[in-house]
Amino acid sequence: MPVPTAAHAQWASQRWPGTDTTALQHGRTLYIDNCARCHNLYLPGAFTEKEWVDIMPKMKKKARITDSEADSILRYVLSSAAIQPLPVQQTIEMEQ
Repeated sequence: MPVPTAAHAQWASQRWPGTDTTALQHGRTLYIDNCARCHNLYLPGAFTEKEWVDIMPKMKKKARITDSEADSILRYVLSSAAIQPLPVQQTIEMEQ
């Protein structure tokens, strides 16, 4: 999973003021620790922002995480996808 950098934090702080690399790293840790319990982890760029936003409420319930934890995960995956999107070929292969 991508490790948050200053570029990720800069992108995220434009959307969620005050978000820094520490907050994004927390989201990454939550993503790895909670989501991998039930399924393989997806690279953040594997889904569009809309898909992540639609997926998160369902997964939040299944993983039994708080709203705050789900928000941290969402910030992590969206900032990672924005800074390190998957090449088109990888995206197509993952959908098949």
